[in-house]
Order: sequence, then C-alpha cells, then structure tokens
Amino acid sequence: MYKQLILSLAVIKEKAAYLIVILASLVFALISRLMSSPVVEDSEDTIIIMSLSETLAMITFLMLLTLFLNKQYNLTKYKMSEWYYSQPASMKQVVQGDIALILIAHIASYLYWIVFNFLNQTPEKSNIMLMVIAVSLLVHGLYLIRLYQNGGEIDMVMSLLYFLPVFIAFCFHAMLIRNDLDMQLHLSESAGWHFYLYQLPYLTLVGTVIAMIVSYIVTSRRINRQHDLA
Repeated sequence: MYKQLILSLAVIKEKAAYLIVILASLVFALISRLMSSPVVEDSEDTIIIMSLSETLAMITFLMLLTLFLNKQYNLTKYKMSEWYYSQPASMKQVVQGDIALILIAHIASYLYWIVFNFLNQTPEKSNIMLMVIAVSLLVHGLYLIRLYQNGGEIDMVMSLLYFLPVFIAFCFHAMLIRNDLDMQLHLSESAGWHFYLYQLPYLTLVGTVIAMIVSYIVTSRRINRQHDLA
C-alpha cells in the first residue's frame, strides 16, 4: 500500500502548483492578521485582504480534496494507466493505495483549513467544511466502485458528477454557516437549522466512513472475483 501511495503521488504532477496556492493563501492570512491587529486601524484594504485570503483558502481547500481525481485524470491524460497498473502490486494493494490517497487528501484539506483559520483569527470557522468533506468522501467511495468496474479507467461522467454534490454541500451548507457567523444571523437558535448546520455534518461523516468501508469491501470482492475468473 505504501509503495502504491508513493506511485500515486508521483503521478500527480501539479504538486508545485498545490504548494504555491497553499503558501499564497497562508501568506494572505498572515497579512490580514497583521492588518487587523489592534495597532492597525480597520480599513477597506484590510477587509479586501481578509475577503481575498478566505476566498483563496476555500479554493485551496477544494483543490486538495481532488488529489485522487487529479491522479486518475493524469493517468489518462499522460497515457500512464498501463504503466501504473502493471507495477508489481496486487489490485488489492492498488485499491488500498487509492483509499490511502483519498483519506490523506481529505485529512490534509481539513488540517489546512484549521491552520488557515488559526492564522486568520477565525477559529469559529474551523468546522464549517465538515459537510463538504463528508460528501466528498462519500462520492469518492462511490467513484472507487465505479472505477474498478471499468478496469481502473477513469469515468469522466462520474468525475463530473463528483463536483455537483460537493458544490451543493459547499454552497448550501458551508456558506450558510459562514454567513451565520459573519452576519450574526443566529440560525442556530432554531432547532431545525441547528441540527442541519451543526449536527448533521457529524452524522454524515460517520455514515461516510461506513460507506468507505463498504466501498473497499465491494471493490476488493469484485477484484477477487475477476481474478478467479481469469
């Protein structure tokens, strides 16, 4: 699994771009923190920098979630699928490597978001992306099943469909919490809104973990069945 994970990371050729975006967003967060310090008066420039840094951080967060999809896209784009799947590793190890990459990408996204909000002095926003992470993990689990139904070839339809539920979760959950906090809408005072915004993400995350386990079991069984038929 470890070797397969290293291979997966090697296939992702945009690592420098990811790093640049991460560093840029954190630098903006530091600048906004300095500009909003007590010794510096609030100004329009400060507000613009803070808004820009948060927007860049959200883009970076969403980019990190797609590391696995980026790897699969590169396998097709650079015609590396045959090389990748011909490495001395069982298909079960390949699947384990894929799941490891998916989990690492989502954990890294969450940790990045926490670090950003710490630097940006908005720790109350650290958990607003939990629903996005849960939905993204769920779709990745479904994608894995579909992927190995196609013999490891990328499914462009499934790849495109990935972005729809993630976009919905981002717009109609994460952004709602952000607006609730920024605009002091006090949505959490309503039992229904409180459950939807602040409790449902944890339940969804638990369900997603179960779905990932099921995805691994189903994919492994399908691979074993294909191996037996061969």
